[in-house]
Amino acid sequence: DIVTINGQVQGILFILVIGAATDYSLLFISRYREELTRHKQTYQAILTSWKRSIEPIAAAGATVVAGLLCLLLSDLNSNKALGPVGAVGIVMAVISSMTLLPSLLLMGGRKLFWPRMPHLNGEDAALTVPKNSVWPRVARLVESHTRTVWIVSGLTLLVLSAGILQLRADGVAQSDLILGPSDARE
Repeated sequence: DIVTINGQVQGILFILVIGAATDYSLLFISRYREELTRHKQTYQAILTSWKRSIEPIAAAGATVVAGLLCLLLSDLNSNKALGPVGAVGIVMAVISSMTLLPSLLLMGGRKLFWPRMPHLNGEDAALTVPKNSVWPRVARLVESHTRTVWIVSGLTLLVLSAGILQLRADGVAQSDLILGPSDARE
């Protein structure tokens, strides 16, 4: 009797957890695939990818949990219920992505990536990123013009958020939702 769980909360929870678990799993799988090119033994690749994935996955999960718990401040009971229920769902998605998924990947090994199985490039293969791809260029831009980038980014966010001053979140009266004459409206 702490929260009221209805079909709406259950439906949103299902979508939310599936989406988050997919996101966290894709991150882990991509790290695992990278590590398979660096390690001969699959368990070494799993351990290294787990160590490299736990922090960003936990941070992403914690951010979503914090956002969902803000729903406890809502006036609508369905939103209030979604907050803690969704937060528990996200915690379970993080736990399953970091426990069940690695064990399943370990059982399958390199064969899971058939027909494009990752091959060993060497035990200590360095992280290689193409120098002309988008993200290294963005990193070089930010590194060379740090102050300009953060000032322009801050001003852009400030301008784009100016519309929030026009927000009227009072909602619509239920009597306005009924169109035409009606005894229920009166």
